[in-house]
Amino acid sequence: MERRTKYQYTYFIHPFIIEEKKYEEYITRLIKDKRCHLKVFTKEKDLDVYTFFMPKVRKYLFWSISYNQEQLRTFQELGRTLQIRMLTQKPCVMFDYDLGDFPQGKVGEKDGIFFDIPKMEIICFKTGICFLLIKTILNEANMLSEVINFNYKFRDINSDYAKLQEYENIKIQTECFQHMKDFKQIIQEITGKNDLMAKLNLQNERFLTYTYVCLEQEFWNEKKPFTELENEFAKLKNVLPYKAQINLIEQGKQEITLSTLQYVKIGVTKQAIALLTSSVNTENYTKIPHRYERSYLYAYILALYKQVFLERTKYDFQKRNFTKTEKNFIQFTESIWNEEVTCEVDGSEFYKNIIKTLKLDDLYQEVKNRYQIANKKSNTRRIQDISYILLAIFLIIIIQMLLF
Repeated sequence: MERRTKYQYTYFIHPFIIEEKKYEEYITRLIKDKRCHLKVFTKEKDLDVYTFFMPKVRKYLFWSISYNQEQLRTFQELGRTLQIRMLTQKPCVMFDYDLGDFPQGKVGEKDGIFFDIPKMEIICFKTGICFLLIKTILNEANMLSEVINFNYKFRDINSDYAKLQEYENIKIQTECFQHMKDFKQIIQEITGKNDLMAKLNLQNERFLTYTYVCLEQEFWNEKKPFTELENEFAKLKNVLPYKAQINLIEQGKQEITLSTLQYVKIGVTKQAIALLTSSVNTENYTKIPHRYERSYLYAYILALYKQVFLERTKYDFQKRNFTKTEKNFIQFTESIWNEEVTCEVDGSEFYKNIIKTLKLDDLYQEVKNRYQIANKKSNTRRIQDISYILLAIFLIIIIQMLLF
C-alpha cells in the first residue's frame, strides 16, 4: 500500500577532519569564500536553540548566542584577520554555504524523483573535526516509498561504490553546476581528501542520513495503528531500499516514543536517524519539523563529534605525541564530555538513545584505558630518561675525580 507524505526532508551528513595545524588556514578559506556565510546565533533570533541547550553546551556550540548587540557590533567591526583569529579559538563555528537558487535534481530517468537542495551547512570544531550538512526535499506529492528509495540512493553519491555500480542514476541541474560530478567536486572542495577518517575506520564516503517524514493522517490515526508502518519505518531508519526484505524481530525495538507528542516515532541507528509522524496533529507538520532540524539536529551533531573525537584520540594514543593527545583528551573531558546537553524531557530521551546506539560510553572507557596504558609507558620512559641523565652525570663526576 502506497502511503503519501504531507511534508518531508532529509539531511545528508558528511563528517571530515582538517589537520589541527591547518585549521586556521581552513577557516580563513571559508571566511574568504563568497559562497560561505558565517552563522551568527543570538538569543532573540534563536530562542528555540537557546532554551533547548544547557548553558555550557550552548556556549560550546554557539559562540555568539549570549552576545548582546554591542558585542556583536564590536565583532563585526574587527578586521578580517582578528575575526579569524577569534573564531579559531572558539570551540565551534558554523557556516551556511550558498548554492544560489534552489538546485533541482532528479533520481531516475523516466518516472524519476525530483528534489531540491535548499541548504548546505558546514560545522567546524576547533579540534579540526567538521561536518557538511546537505538538506534535500523531494518535490510534489511524494510517497513514503520514494523517500526511502531516495535516501538509499543519494547517500552514496560521494562514494567510489556509486561510481563503480552506476546505480544511483541521480541528475542535478542548476546554475551552480550542470552535472552530479560537479556537485561531488564541490563536496571535495569543501571537505578535502579526508584520508584520516578511513584510518580511524569511520565511514568517510557514505553519508549519514537524518530524515523527517510526515504522513497524511489517513495512513496513521486512531484506526490505523503504527504497527502497520513498522516495516517501512525499519527501512527508513536503516537506509534500505523499499523492496528490501527485513526481519522486524531481528531489528528489535529501536524507535523512541516522545512522551509529550502524539503520533511521533524516532528511529536511531548507527547510520541514520528517522522521524516518522502523522498530520493527524497540526504540530507534527508545523512546529515539529522546525524543532527537529534545529535543536535535535545540533544535538545529533554534538554526539557525532564526540564519536569522531574519541576514535581519533584512540588512534592518536598509539600513533602521535602522548603529551599533546593527553592535553586534548583532558580538555575534551572537562569541557564537554560530562556536560548535560538539555533538560528538556523529549530532548534528553532523544540524546540518550543516540549515545546508547553509538556506544559512546563504551568508546570513552576504551579511550580512557588506552590513555592510562600510554600514561604508564610515558612515565616509565620519563623515569628511564631521568635515570640515564643521572647516571651520565654520575659518570662525569667520577671521571673528573679520577682525572684530578
